[in-house]
This record gives sequence, structure tokens and C-alpha cells, in this order.
Amino acid sequence: KGFGTYDTEYRTAANCTTKRYFFELSDSPSVIWVDLKKFDLKRGAPVRILDPDNINLLGDVSSKFKKVAKTPF
Repeated sequence: KGFGTYDTEYRTAANCTTKRYFFELSDSPSVIWVDLKKFDLKRGAPVRILDPDNINLLGDVSSKFKKVAKTPF
């Protein structure tokens, strides 16, 4: 009760050895990925965001993340 049928909108995969995270929208021919080694993931580091719906994204998008002044969550 309360559950419906929903389309799969995206696929993701992570490679824990190379620290890469892959993302693909189901309605886009492009695969994008992030190299987590390029990010400061320490506590207190600036929050960065990326709009995965941007159809101009392709390949390694690690440098496309933008710092935000206010944490969105």
C-alpha cells in the first residue's frame, strides 16, 4: 500500500579501488564520472554541487562542481 511503479531514471556505479563514481541518466547517451581523489572530503571542507541534468556534461566532471555558500541540506 502506498507504493507505485516508477521508471529507472539513472544508473550509478562506483569503483572503490580507483575512487571513481559513474553516473548515467537513462535518457542521455553520455556517461559522466567523478574522480573522488580530486576532492577534499575532510570534515568542514566546502560543499560542492553539480547538476547531473545538465546535458552538456560528458566524461570526467570533477572540475565542474561549484562551491556553495549555503549547504543545500
